[in-house]
Order: sequence, then C-alpha cells, then structure tokens
Amino acid sequence: MTTENIFYKNILILTLFSFFYALLEAHIPFWLYIADPLYRIIYFMLFALISIAPISDHFNIFIFFGNLFFSTTVEDYSYWLIADKTPYSWNFYYITYHGFVITDFIQLTIAVLFYYTALHSKF
Repeated sequence: MTTENIFYKNILILTLFSFFYALLEAHIPFWLYIADPLYRIIYFMLFALISIAPISDHFNIFIFFGNLFFSTTVEDYSYWLIADKTPYSWNFYYITYHGFVITDFIQLTIAVLFYYTALHSKF
C-alpha cells in the first residue's frame, strides 16, 4: 500500500473513531467517574493506540504523530459540536482567542507538517 493510500485510510479511520469517541464522551462524561490525571492518561493511550492501528503494517513515526494530533483535534471539535458547547478558555489545554482554539490550530498544523514529511521523505 502506498503512503498516499495509508494517509487517506488513516484520515477516514481516525475521523470516524474521533467522532464516535466524542459522541460517547458527550453522553457519558468519563471525567466524572475517573480522576482527571488518570482520564488524561487513558485518553492519550487510547488515541495513541488508534493512531498506530491504521499504520501497523507500515509503521512511520511521522504518520503516527500526524495521526495522534489529527485525531485529538477532530475529537475536540466533534465533542463541542455534539455537546453544543464552546471551548473553555479557563482550561490550560483549551486556550482560546475569540472562541478560536489556539492549541487545536497548532495541533492541526503540526499534523499537516508530519503528514507532509511522511509523504515527501524517504524515512
């Protein structure tokens, strides 16, 4: 499978996973039942695993990190759309400027850079 096909497969799988995770999270607030640090660790591990899954036959570190940043950003926006909530500027991981989430913009930019590197390098 070519790198371009892996890229499109990743985008589809990660978008679906992130959307369904956000749907589940909007209806079952996990953070109410699990301490915040533990919830963040579980969240990161779950998204790291799903970021590896689509590329398990052809592992590429750039695609992995692109997947990780992309999936968490899609999950954030999916959650806000499903729950009909806006990002909170008081959380350190949701720094906003006029309702625009700066950290997610940075994550998405990093994801694009990782994907670009994966598609145009010989690693």
